Amino acid sequence: MRTIDESKKKLVIQTVLELVQSDGIQGLTFGKIAKQAGVSSGTPYVYFDDKIDMLSKIYVTVKEQMDVGLAAEVEQGTTIQDKLFLAALHFARMFLAHPLETNYMNEISANPQAVSPAAIARGRDLAAPMRQLYQEAAAAGVIVTDRAEYIDALLFAPFMTMLANRRANGEAVTLPELTALINLSLAGLTK
Repeated sequence: MRTIDESKKKLVIQTVLELVQSDGIQGLTFGKIAKQAGVSSGTPYVYFDDKIDMLSKIYVTVKEQMDVGLAAEVEQGTTIQDKLFLAALHFARMFLAHPLETNYMNEISANPQAVSPAAIARGRDLAAPMRQLYQEAAAAGVIVTDRAEYIDALLFAPFMTMLANRRANGEAVTLPELTALINLSLAGLTK
């Protein structure tokens, strides 16, 4: 059995993120990954059983990375509106700091069949604090809908769209711009 070389594993994962950014998930193969990473064709198999295992493990790792510190930041809010703002701001910061990972999450969201049901379940578990915040906001009557999918769309889609459009045009997005957009989103979401 081959030993795990953590630096090669990181290289494989970084290459996956880059290939998903440039080519999407559908055409991703272990052969392409190995070639772009400059490793032998068998190297990805040292770390992952198959494509679904690889995409699933990376998905969970990225989801955990994006959620680090979320609960502590949200708890700093004194009102539900503050907490919603801080949650969105947390993700805006993460998305700016980790553009490849953000793109990866978007690709998985658009192609959920690419990851295992266990990975999807783990992602839902990691999203539980956001769902609890949504329930709290709905129970307090401060938001216009109690449907999580609508809340996600109103709160996150505007700045995700801005990030994608700017990236496609080779333009940067600043945190103040995202903050302004989050405030506009909250104006549409809250009563």
